[in-house]
Amino acid sequence: MGIRLGKLFENICVFDKKNNIVFERINDQMFCSEFFGQVLAAFEGLTKHISDGELSNIEWGDTLITIKKREDLIFLGCTDPDAKESKVNEELDLICNRFFDIYPIVLIEDFDGDRSIFTNSEQRFLSEIKHLID
Repeated sequence: MGIRLGKLFENICVFDKKNNIVFERINDQMFCSEFFGQVLAAFEGLTKHISDGELSNIEWGDTLITIKKREDLIFLGCTDPDAKESKVNEELDLICNRFFDIYPIVLIEDFDGDRSIFTNSEQRFLSEIKHLID
């Protein structure tokens, strides 16, 4: 595994409803958010059955991938499979809340895949959640 992303998450990704990557913080080079976005698109039924706020977990090798849906966005966090679900849920909730505090939902609704529009927001978001992921 690569450098550990905080106390809990190795990788964090946020996808819009078209499976475009809105945000990613990848420390494990074995993980590719673009590939996983394509997997999510292929298994669209998986993301459709996840209700807002509900968690879904997938074990992928030695990684537990936790998926949370909020406001038509998919938040994905990778942790150790032995991580406590309550801790994962709590920290992913905090990350979701901070995300929506910083990224305007109107901008996300019109997102066309060009992440350069989020440059300033991305730095602010990282600094806001630093205590959760670093």
